[in-house]
Amino acid sequence: MKLQDRFRRDFGEWRSNLPPAWRDAFAGVELGFDAVDPLVEIGEDERIWPQAGGGPEGADTFKALRGLAPDAVRVVIFGNDPYTKLHQATGRSFEQGDLEDWAVDVKDPGLISPSLQTLLCAAAATSPAHAEFDLLSRVDLDPDEGFLWKCHEELARGLIAGRILLPGPRAIFDHWSGQGVLWLNRTLTYSRWLDDHRPNHTRLWAPFTARAIRVVLEAAHRRGTPIVFALWGAPAQQLQSAIEAQAAALGLPPATVRFARAGHPQLPDKHFRDGNSLAAVNELLEEQPIRWV
Repeated sequence: MKLQDRFRRDFGEWRSNLPPAWRDAFAGVELGFDAVDPLVEIGEDERIWPQAGGGPEGADTFKALRGLAPDAVRVVIFGNDPYTKLHQATGRSFEQGDLEDWAVDVKDPGLISPSLQTLLCAAAATSPAHAEFDLLSRVDLDPDEGFLWKCHEELARGLIAGRILLPGPRAIFDHWSGQGVLWLNRTLTYSRWLDDHRPNHTRLWAPFTARAIRVVLEAAHRRGTPIVFALWGAPAQQLQSAIEAQAAALGLPPATVRFARAGHPQLPDKHFRDGNSLAAVNELLEEQPIRWV
């Protein structure tokens, strides 16, 4: 089966699946079906995720938008594309759907993705109780075992001992989303880790991403309050010029649109090079900071 045809089958009625608060804002937008390479194939039994009814509980292509109206968005945190495992991808950037309890899950090495561990470290470090959290250091192991990031190790020990208290895996992204944080992947779906698949997913969703940016910029303009775009890693940072161009076209004052740039959270030494990434978001918001813990 052609990937292009599969996209049309799975997402031909995509707009009807949007949350009502967002539906009108996407009127007239068409996904990039015609931009998908017509020669690329996908097996009849192969999955495209996340979609409702498959993967972890609550997984949904548009989960990032649910429960968060455009006028409430104060922070947009871009991921690149969904987790590459069906049972992990939920529809929000960096949210991992196969976790149940931090204190239990962290005992299973490799279960929590490195990127999510880094973001939990950043969240914990925004608390005055953990102001001295070491975000940059490595712990060297035996030559055959490599190293650990110290913040990941401290996070694990703190969660197990109950010294670090965070909303659970099924609650923490709701906790953040409820304060106006939109966890949006630049590309909403995934099928294979192959060069002929991933770029075509990106082409499919490019018009959606462009309109989503416009929608939240328009909402910020109506509110007259700043909106922060967290751009972590090179793919996310490629969006900055497009965001700035849209903001200028809408007539937003330059100070309304703010950017928190950092390396990708998979590598704490790059992600935290200029300090705590989540604290930086709060500094740019100025008023009503996000309660990350």
